[in-house]
Amino acid sequence: MLAQDSESGEVTTDLIDVGNGISDADYAEKDVRNKLVLAAQQPEAVARIAVEKHGAAGIISYAQNQHQAWWGENENLLRWGHLGTFAAKPAFAFMITLKQACAFQQRLAAGEHILLHANIIAGKTNGAYQIVTAVIPGGDPVLKDQEIVFSCHLDHPRPGANDNASGCATILEIARSYAKLIVEKKIERPARTLRFVWPPEIEGTLAFLTARDDIRKRIKSAIHLDMVGGGPETKSVFHITRGPASRPSFVYDVADYFGKLVNRETALFAGTGSAAFPLNSPDGGKEPLRAELAHFSMGSDREIYTESSFGIPAIYFNDRPDRYIHTNFEALNFVDGRRTVHEIRDLLSGAYGPVPEDMIQEYFTALESIGVIRKRWYPTIDLAKID
Repeated sequence: MLAQDSESGEVTTDLIDVGNGISDADYAEKDVRNKLVLAAQQPEAVARIAVEKHGAAGIISYAQNQHQAWWGENENLLRWGHLGTFAAKPAFAFMITLKQACAFQQRLAAGEHILLHANIIAGKTNGAYQIVTAVIPGGDPVLKDQEIVFSCHLDHPRPGANDNASGCATILEIARSYAKLIVEKKIERPARTLRFVWPPEIEGTLAFLTARDDIRKRIKSAIHLDMVGGGPETKSVFHITRGPASRPSFVYDVADYFGKLVNRETALFAGTGSAAFPLNSPDGGKEPLRAELAHFSMGSDREIYTESSFGIPAIYFNDRPDRYIHTNFEALNFVDGRRTVHEIRDLLSGAYGPVPEDMIQEYFTALESIGVIRKRWYPTIDLAKID
């Protein structure tokens, strides 16, 4: 697999094993000029030494999945890699599995010269972001000009099932569920407008909020979903993450309320077979959610919303760790659609068929507290004046 930010090049040359490839000691008594280097670390770090200092033609990396308890356990993982976007010297790199790398190393250790041919046509050009958004217009004459955003991000090398097809599909299902409930007159139209955004990660959200200042000024809060399909296979724990303590908001308390509600009810159902609001998945999932109510951490688009340039309260739903993140194993068969995705959908959309009417009512009552729909709680608070 070609690494991100590779540049064009063609070469037929020897392969040289440089171990980690990120220190001068890895190149001692090795001539890598105009050669391909086999390295254990990510291409960006390797390129600074191999290409820029020692003149290597390119890189073959077998960098493993992100460092966690399961690091390096699966020799068939193929991690996506990257070079520096603005590197001093253009380069190219390929990613291979640990199994492939070990086979090369055994042949090299036996004294074999391995001759490889690489032909890459790639590069960077000027472009523009195309960002898809959809809205469900608010129904309140005053509050409809304010917006609540459901966010995700699109761009990761395939397969990317959990990161982040899971978030993209979930907010699409939330939009569909809301629209269906409104059309069928099972709920009122929301007081505030609901906006659904599918941007490129980080830079896309930054460009969107900067270029569309008219929309940015209307956003009162955001709910960001990035990796919400994890489960037993990925070893993930679901997190409901607050914004930074330097920018407090009662929006985060509402998120905590829902996290505790779903934790409690799914655990009660799993343990006893009965709960007031069981929230079990219709296609088989009966496991408790066990969501962790987490403090602010960096990563993904919600940090753009909450950053003080914009100052928009943003709740972050995500899985971590994930032993398959950014690898070829991040495929649909390892996404737990029965549990996490369904429960997030239920939590946000109220569209879960078997849930009793009073559960749906409790959900919408809580949404009133953040002004998504017409308030019935706290009649002395004017939500229209809350920033």
